[in-house]
Amino acid sequence: MLRRILLPPKHYRQIASMRLLEISMLLRLLASIVPAGLIVAAKPATVVGWGEIGIPYAITNAVAVSIKNGAAGGPNAIALLDNGTVTRWGNIQFGLATPPADLTNGIGVAAGALHCVVLRSDGTVVCWGRSLFGESSPPPGLSNVVAVSAGFASSLALLADGTLRGWGDVGIPAGLSNVIAIASGVDNHLALKGDGTVVGWGGVNQFGQNNVPANLTGVVAIAAGKMQGLALKSDGTVVAWGNLGLGSPPSNLSNVTAIAAGFYQNLAIRSDHSLVAWGNFNVSRVLDQAT
Repeated sequence: MLRRILLPPKHYRQIASMRLLEISMLLRLLASIVPAGLIVAAKPATVVGWGEIGIPYAITNAVAVSIKNGAAGGPNAIALLDNGTVTRWGNIQFGLATPPADLTNGIGVAAGALHCVVLRSDGTVVCWGRSLFGESSPPPGLSNVVAVSAGFASSLALLADGTLRGWGDVGIPAGLSNVIAIASGVDNHLALKGDGTVVGWGGVNQFGQNNVPANLTGVVAIAAGKMQGLALKSDGTVVAWGNLGLGSPPSNLSNVTAIAAGFYQNLAIRSDHSLVAWGNFNVSRVLDQAT
């Protein structure tokens, strides 16, 4: 059973409903995608992988998974376990293989290319791994964090007051507030606001991944890939922009409850627990129970 989920910040309740809370739970079980493989939680507490980033050992008590690729040595993957500790696999550079020994009470995880970020139940953050731009060095005194995300060499924290803090190779748009969710690709980032709108920013905007479609509203969840963004709307449809790999979302895609984005690949879970995939990969294994 799911025993650890991060409740939304206080201002989230302005638009929160049972459906939104369900989406939050689903998103914590849905992993990001790497160019030649992906990971998704097939059912509560079990992680299933296929493609480039398989599971090297049985993980039967996970409540969240995060993965990022883009560095020599392969993907960096981390799973949050139901006892508040973490396990990880994949890239072992920069001490990634060894989480801090006293790391407990985790409620959220985010994988960068060569660093890991863990949110603890007291609202503090623990990082380890490479710190090329300071991405593994949270600001002193950082607290009241309710969500985290990580890019290639950057880290973001969403605070309970709806503002953001960033460290590493990342800036924060001036005046950004009322944020209820965050997502990071490589050097591109998204913020979902309490009014259902989305803000995008980041480094090189080669494919328009930072250009959120005009008049996009009614958004309840976001996902950021390497060069694309996804938004799940309250009506269960998905909007995508940037480099969409081998295509846009299927024209008949509806009743979506969770989304994820990778390099050029995308996933959606529908309310009937079916998994829909589009982009530059071939899902070779069908999952009947994706949540």
